[in-house]
Amino acid sequence: MRRILEAEEDVAAEEASNGRIALERIADDETYDVITLDLMMPELDGYGVLEELERSRPDLLSHVVVMTGCSATATADIGLRYEVVPKPFNSAELLTAVHRCAGRA
Repeated sequence: MRRILEAEEDVAAEEASNGRIALERIADDETYDVITLDLMMPELDGYGVLEELERSRPDLLSHVVVMTGCSATATADIGLRYEVVPKPFNSAELLTAVHRCAGRA
């Protein structure tokens, strides 16, 4: 994903191996235009990251793109609040979601 995103002009991307690391980076940096988030991550899953963002950084919620392999029924509520990219996805689908999200942020 990082390579896909960084292939775009003027895009820098970071990656975190789990939700806790992601939250640490988000807490230390207020300049993220878009946060891509997988619902299934080790240590702290995407749902936990979203809950923490809702509590501590609600200003960033409009910056979130959620990726998931869960069924449409299971993610219906998520899709009402966040940009969702269902797995499997291709580069174009990811970039479209990121650009839509960046336009709202």
